[in-house]
Amino acid sequence: MRLPPAPSAASTACACFTGTAPRGWSGKAGGAIAAPASLTDLGSHLLDTLAFWLPDAREWKFRLRAALCHENAAPDHVMIDAAPPGGPFVQLEMALVSWRNHFTADLFGESGSVHIDSLCKWGPSRFTQRTRVLPSGRPPEEGVTLVEDDPTWASEYAHFVGLCEARAPCSLENDIWINRVLFGLARDAGIDLGSVAA
Repeated sequence: MRLPPAPSAASTACACFTGTAPRGWSGKAGGAIAAPASLTDLGSHLLDTLAFWLPDAREWKFRLRAALCHENAAPDHVMIDAAPPGGPFVQLEMALVSWRNHFTADLFGESGSVHIDSLCKWGPSRFTQRTRVLPSGRPPEEGVTLVEDDPTWASEYAHFVGLCEARAPCSLENDIWINRVLFGLARDAGIDLGSVAA
């Protein structure tokens, strides 16, 4: 199966990403959650992935839709979205209320959709591509399921070493953007990230 070209903001109608981690997974200090890890940790990964797939996301305004405290003093379930003019509607959901790590991504466009269900390091990972049938009908589907250890660490490390050896220019632009978005969303949720120890 050949992967489709990267979607553009103009051709993508909707993108939904969900990341979860086990309960009480991060930010523990003296038995209590010290930081809103659902937003700061999981959110940073989802924003980074979104900007990799849809670079225009760096220009969007993200809105806090929910910041819920199910079992922790800080929000352990956060939902945000963005609806840029002329762009896709995007939802990101982060939660620490799952008993097992899980990741899903659904991108719906004019000609079809692509779906990721889980990542290799947490069990079988499935990629599905569906092609839209007009005027209606069940879309043909191609898929790949991977059952293996996490294949990304070795390739990411090799990429990093290659950049260092080549003395490639680097930038913190993406990290600064993620930080700016997360601090704004935390402020909207009434969380003072400035008082959270790094």
